[in-house]
Amino acid sequence: LVYMSHLSAADDLDFDRCEFQRGAFLSAVSGLPVAKLSLANSAGAYLGANYSFDMVRPGKATFGINPLTGRPNPMLQPARVVAPIIQVKTMKRGAPVGYSSTYRLAEEAKIATVAIGYANGYSRAGSSRAPVSVAGFAAQVVGRVSMDLLTVDVSGVPDWALVPGSPVEILGPHVRDHDLAKACGTIEHEVLISLGHGCARRYVNE
Repeated sequence: LVYMSHLSAADDLDFDRCEFQRGAFLSAVSGLPVAKLSLANSAGAYLGANYSFDMVRPGKATFGINPLTGRPNPMLQPARVVAPIIQVKTMKRGAPVGYSSTYRLAEEAKIATVAIGYANGYSRAGSSRAPVSVAGFAAQVVGRVSMDLLTVDVSGVPDWALVPGSPVEILGPHVRDHDLAKACGTIEHEVLISLGHGCARRYVNE
């Protein structure tokens, strides 16, 4: 038997609210049969021993999401998402890219088509905004994200890295979850959950 609650303001370092909730939790269980207690979530694990009780429940921190708002992330990002390049074309200045021609090239550019889209959990909100990485070189999504594909301006990527089948890093050491989330106007949780539902998983021990 375990009595549990969940800190609502630990992420925001609202210590007064956390202490109020801790007191309310202890008051609520004071008249119940003795059992183990659990209150601390990922952020709560950093509030000290007074919040640890018998069990700490790290959630988002286990996926590398920063549990400490406004402070350096103490966690590593374990998730990596890659998708293959299907084709690369050099397109002229003014050429439209993607559905409805919402993006037009300001100058001649190399555009790679990549096999991932919103059917795979990649947010359509990343259209013409989201960062990606190819062989460690920064690049950006241009045009609308479609169901199974997205297009990337790879003008700054050397040709040897642009062979069909070459991996594009959607999420990983060069594209952090918070960077992708910011580009999509959302939070890291939604990015990871969406991609987790839509992409095939492979677990690797390193």
